[in-house]
Amino acid sequence: MLEDMKTDATGHSPNPAKINRTINSKRLKIVLILIGLFCVGSFSTYLVMQKAQERVLRMEQANRLKNLGLALRVATTDNSSQNWEDFIRGIPTNNIIDPISNKPFVIVNTNKYLSELAHFPSRVLAYPPDVEKTGGNCLLTDGSVHSFAVFVALDK
Repeated sequence: MLEDMKTDATGHSPNPAKINRTINSKRLKIVLILIGLFCVGSFSTYLVMQKAQERVLRMEQANRLKNLGLALRVATTDNSSQNWEDFIRGIPTNNIIDPISNKPFVIVNTNKYLSELAHFPSRVLAYPPDVEKTGGNCLLTDGSVHSFAVFVALDK
């Protein structure tokens, strides 16, 4: 009776090596599926983290330009007879570096005194070096920062 249980429907006894191969192939499929799911999850997490890092760098870029605009406003009220280029030379260089490209912001040469800049509130004073390609933020003479998807610098 025990010998009858060890045979299959055709009357042949099953091969133990074939059973082990089937079990191992099923385990291998499961492991490969899990590895694939892990890779897909890791890649999607990487993409999310990359987008978050880009947003943080855009915010840092805007903050540096806002600080430059705030310094411009303070300097305008304190010393309106100061030239724009003298004002820029007095700022520490690490505040004029774009965090995205690690290059200095493009500072527009206005040849104006700080008191005269108030008459041109929408003139661009500073923008990132690669803003034509990637968009970004720019500083206007009124001290405000505006964000652009694509920006064409007319003051070049």
